Amino acid sequence: MSALVPRWLFNLEQCVDRTAAVAITTFLFDAGTKRFATVFRPIPGKTISHIGAYCSALVGAPPVFEVRLESVAAGTPSGTLLAPDARGAFTPAATSWSWVPLDAGYTPASSAAISAVVAWSADTIGTGNSATFNFRLTSAFAGANPWPTSFNGTAWTASSGTLPILGIRYSDGTIHPGLAPVRTATLAAFSTSSSPNEVGNRFISPAGLTIDALGVLTRLVASGQATLRLYDDAGTQLAGIDAQPIDALKDSAATSTIGTIIAPIAPLDLSAGTRYVCSIRPTNTVGCYQCKLTFADAASRAAIFGDAWWVQRTGTGPWTEDLTSVAVISPRVSAINIPPQNVQRHPGMCGGLNG
Repeated sequence: MSALVPRWLFNLEQCVDRTAAVAITTFLFDAGTKRFATVFRPIPGKTISHIGAYCSALVGAPPVFEVRLESVAAGTPSGTLLAPDARGAFTPAATSWSWVPLDAGYTPASSAAISAVVAWSADTIGTGNSATFNFRLTSAFAGANPWPTSFNGTAWTASSGTLPILGIRYSDGTIHPGLAPVRTATLAAFSTSSSPNEVGNRFISPAGLTIDALGVLTRLVASGQATLRLYDDAGTQLAGIDAQPIDALKDSAATSTIGTIIAPIAPLDLSAGTRYVCSIRPTNTVGCYQCKLTFADAASRAAIFGDAWWVQRTGTGPWTEDLTSVAVISPRVSAINIPPQNVQRHPGMCGGLNG
């Protein structure tokens, strides 16, 4: 066993801000001089093949837009393409994610910061022919790389403490880590009388792990209560806090804001490669709110959360899965369990363990 400083299995603390509502800020293209971007550090040696963006609304006939890979000058996109074909044109559709292929893939030689930019390209643009895109998500991330920035036609403005909503896809199909191709972020109410009335994540344990707590980012309204649970894939409950559910009067400093609630449990071992469900279930008719993040696709969700995806059910019915979404709920890992046969003794040294 290798003990760890306890940490969440998923990015529980880094997904959304602790505010009364989960907020996606949008960006309106109603002038050809506007643009928005993210500054990020690419994976050296991997070919960037697509840039993705989400159009949330259109007015009139949509203009043609383009995505671009640009160098960075004075902390903002320089306006200079990294390569002549490091761009791609597209016509957005409302409430639709677009993965736009570059005219030619671009392979960065290093992890030096570059920028991905969305800009107007052709056709009429103005108040009668405009497009609105998802731009950034309020987040517990500090204002560090990757970060979003926007150009109003005169100057670039950086946005700190938020996640940029732009996707970078490599030629092998993987999504750049740390970027959040999010479609929607919702904070929905659940109670014993709602359907569904239990939501959470199905996840695959990446190793033999010991967990010591269950955590959730939630909002408990006045008198709200809920229990946190862990099940095996057959539906057997392995752990939970049913006897002492989380309670707005005891576990929440303010019922108007989201907060992370940590519920310790007796240490429990999880097996490598095994599927589990970590859930929240209201225990009264007031209940709680739970955040759901929905991404462009399953690969984009995995780039942020790994092997974890949204499940929901009503009563003791079957779980329904949404592979593009996650609940902001996670077990806390306190140790990685390494089988003794995997610990080898160097043949030229004394001491250690026989393998």
